[in-house]
Amino acid sequence: MNMDFNVKKLVGEAGNFISRAVQMTEEVIYAGEKTNIDPQLERLCKQGDEAKNWTQRICKDTEAVLVPNPGYRAEDFLMEKIDKKRPTRMSNLECLGQGMIDSGNEFGSSAAYGSMLVKVGTAELKVGQTEKEFITSAVTSFVNPLARFLENEVKNATRERKILENRRLDLDSAKNKLRKARSMSSGPPTKDGQDPRVMIQQAEREVIAAQSEFNSQTEICKVQMEILMAARDRHIENLKSFVQAQTTYFARCHQLMLDLNRELDIMPLHSVNLSQSFSIDDSQEDMAGTESNNLQLRAKVMYDYVGKAPQEISVLANEVVAVHECPEDTEFFIAQKGSLRGRIPKACVLLL
Repeated sequence: MNMDFNVKKLVGEAGNFISRAVQMTEEVIYAGEKTNIDPQLERLCKQGDEAKNWTQRICKDTEAVLVPNPGYRAEDFLMEKIDKKRPTRMSNLECLGQGMIDSGNEFGSSAAYGSMLVKVGTAELKVGQTEKEFITSAVTSFVNPLARFLENEVKNATRERKILENRRLDLDSAKNKLRKARSMSSGPPTKDGQDPRVMIQQAEREVIAAQSEFNSQTEICKVQMEILMAARDRHIENLKSFVQAQTTYFARCHQLMLDLNRELDIMPLHSVNLSQSFSIDDSQEDMAGTESNNLQLRAKVMYDYVGKAPQEISVLANEVVAVHECPEDTEFFIAQKGSLRGRIPKACVLLL
């Protein structure tokens, strides 16, 4: 008996679906009359469609920024759908950092390049970990709320609007039935013996019932659309959280790079023979007199400087030169660069 009931119900629903599809087709092809939706509700529906479309695009674009690899995004989506934990992956920065550390260890810490590779690789690993923290924060505070909005408020509003459209089709169908009955009112009873006046009364009752259901569903849709728009406006806080997470991420990365630069500036160049790089000819040492005791100081040139007087020399940015105090002018060093020796401004170098 239950099976018969289910079959009848399915047949009835299929029949309603087909008749509504035919009715909508006739409205499009023959421009038939149809009940208009409340103007306020139409405006709300238009705003709701815009909110849905733009939210979907923002979600998609944000996910593309957080996870640039489309294959990884597809894998994460699949894992989420089957309710499994997303796989743990190393980011590109983490892979770079680990590769630098491994190669630096292979070269050996006694080599300047190997030691520096380990130092830079460690910093890149930290930047990669900071990036992961940012991604987690952005997904939690921004992407997930937008996704819930699409899954809840937008889906509920779409469902109620679909019901409203069916109620409109039922109402228009009842109106057409009433018009047809009224057109037969002056004629004789139908072939099956039905009185046209009875048919009119029955059709009127169906119109009243359909109109009541349509009006009720219109109000339900208005409420649902207002809920949708209120939920959309709450995304202001989510957007602010996303910007804050991004600000924190960039600030941490910037600080990590500043710290790395400072560490690199003071790292000893283990693989460079400094005694050869900064040796002085015996004749020059005799001319320097007692100043030669100060040649152990080293300085890194911060920017290019072109000598402006015969007693000055030119240096290039990032060069390392031997220096000592200039007794004639406290704003200058006496610098030794290979076979060249002369004054350079203290402002253009950083002592190591």
